[in-house]
Amino acid sequence: MNKLINLLALLCIASAQYPPGWNYGPFFYLPYSTSQPTEKEKSEFVYRMGPEATAIALGSHISCLKELKATSQRFADATKKFETVQMELAGDISNIKSEIKKLMETVTGVEDLKNKFDVNTNDLAQMQNTIAGLATELKASSGASSIGRMPKTCKDLHEIGHKKSGFYSVMGNKQVESVYCDFTKQTNDPAFQNFIGYIDVKSSPVYFHAQLKKTFTSANSGVPFDTLKLNVGNAMSPSTGIFIAPKTGTYFFAFSGIPEPWPNRVALQMKTAGADWITIAEGYGAAIHGTFSVQSTTQLRQGDQIRVLLLSGGIVDWGRSQNNFVGWLLKEDIFEIL
Repeated sequence: MNKLINLLALLCIASAQYPPGWNYGPFFYLPYSTSQPTEKEKSEFVYRMGPEATAIALGSHISCLKELKATSQRFADATKKFETVQMELAGDISNIKSEIKKLMETVTGVEDLKNKFDVNTNDLAQMQNTIAGLATELKASSGASSIGRMPKTCKDLHEIGHKKSGFYSVMGNKQVESVYCDFTKQTNDPAFQNFIGYIDVKSSPVYFHAQLKKTFTSANSGVPFDTLKLNVGNAMSPSTGIFIAPKTGTYFFAFSGIPEPWPNRVALQMKTAGADWITIAEGYGAAIHGTFSVQSTTQLRQGDQIRVLLLSGGIVDWGRSQNNFVGWLLKEDIFEIL
């Protein structure tokens, strides 16, 4: 700033040496000029530089100094304003730096939030996959399912979807079996399945009670019956005395009566698809009016036949229901028809 003021002062001093309208002679101020003034030019120049020119130069100097002082004051004011602006600018710069710092901290916070959001997004995706898997398992466990056949073991029940331990019915070789399934154990654990017993399941009941209320003496002939007390399953034909097994399974048969004439013999016979009538049991009556009987528990296939054959002697009844033939299905081989 001081250098600028000094330069202006020099300019004022230099300008004051030449009054307005003066025909300057620059060669007096150019000592290194090769062009020198003539004597006439010198005398004219000296004349012009008289007292009047000096007064004009002094006035010019005073005016220049006043202007210089005003300019100096303006520079001082400008300097103060500049310093004030500089201080304000420094404060603004400090504030900007503070805001930039806060902004950087905000950016860092945003980056942290973004990272946390990415982590949470990944966790959410994994959770969604887990929920989808659980939903699929729940749907599979709650929806209808099948292994394509009747369950035979606790393992089959587990594959179908049973999860709670307890008593269950499964398909055995010929009958329905009751088992206890402990689903808390592995399927290869011996305690995973415990056999309880058989369940008496029949597709339909079969039993009969036939009576002969008259005398019959035709030896080597099947005994007919004239009264049916029961015939559930319609397997007994009273006129022929033949029972035809409607289902495969185990049956029980019994015949009892009064012999006359005596002694007498009766046989319980069976006919199958591969064999004609064969005796499976015999009964013998030795005393007149004594009771004789014959029983058998036998396995029959569907279509096999049973009858009572009088081998010798006779059977008598005086209307007292003394000759009875009964039979019923004990156990059905239920799975042979399924």
